[in-house]
Amino acid sequence: EKENRKEEDGENNASSEQASRLETVSMRSGRFDDNTIEIRVGDTVRWVNRDSQPHGLASNPHPVHTALPGFDALKPVAPGESYEFTFQRSGVFGYHDHLNPGVTGTVIVK
Repeated sequence: EKENRKEEDGENNASSEQASRLETVSMRSGRFDDNTIEIRVGDTVRWVNRDSQPHGLASNPHPVHTALPGFDALKPVAPGESYEFTFQRSGVFGYHDHLNPGVTGTVIVK
């Protein structure tokens, strides 16, 4: 019985490695840390505002945010707050700070 449990645990550990991940990107004045990240389908990205000013977060193009429907914080992310989005399809997705559209980033989903 113990051997079977060990085998099952090993299988669970292997499948855990395939589980979705959470990646974090910091928003600061005038930039995103790690402005280009690579993730897998099903992974979630959390953008954390580590600045003293609010930041908007939305998919390109500015101002309509239509490149990836749903990827739009819809309101400014206040200092200390965060916004999360789970990427359900592969592709290269550009995004920007809606309050400062020159600040951009890219998520590559494989």
